[in-house]
Amino acid sequence: LFGHWITDLMKKGTKIICIDPRLSWFGTRAKHHLRLRPGTDSALIMGFLNVIITEDLYDKNFRDKWTNGAHLIRKDTGKLLRESDFVENGDPGNFVAWDSTGNIPVVWDTVLVAYRDSKARPCVSGEHTVELWTGEQIVCHTAWDGFCNEVNKYPLEEVEKITGVPAD
Repeated sequence: LFGHWITDLMKKGTKIICIDPRLSWFGTRAKHHLRLRPGTDSALIMGFLNVIITEDLYDKNFRDKWTNGAHLIRKDTGKLLRESDFVENGDPGNFVAWDSTGNIPVVWDTVLVAYRDSKARPCVSGEHTVELWTGEQIVCHTAWDGFCNEVNKYPLEEVEKITGVPAD
C-alpha cells in the first residue's frame, strides 16, 4: 500500500531520494540514495534546513502567516513569553510577539487565532526588552531566531561527519 503511489509516480517520471541505511527496493530505483548512519536522520534534516534557510529557499509569507516564528522566547527561562507574564491576570494560553510598527509587545490570542491588534506587524527576528507586569524587564528573542540558531549548529561539513552522507 505504501509503495503503490510512489511506484505510480516513478512510472510517470518522478525522481525520488531514498534516505535509508539499507539498500532497499526504493534505494535501487532512487535518483539519490542517502545511506546515512542509523539514528542520524535528525542531523540530516537539520542539514537540509540549514541549506534551505541559508540559501533563502523558504516561503517567507508562509513563515510569517502560519508559524509561531514571531512569538517571543524569554532569554532568562528559554520559554515562550505568555500573556500572563506580560499582563497581570493575563491568559497563560496566549503568546506575545513584538510589533514592529508600534515598537511594543502584542498579544497573540489563541481563541481569536489572531493578534489582538489587527494592525500589528510582528517581527520575526530580533531581540526585544519587555517589561513584565511585575515591573521586571527581560530580554526576549523570536522563535524564528531560536530555530535558526539551532539549525546553524548543523553546517553541511558537520552533518557529513555525523551521518556519513557526503556534504555535496
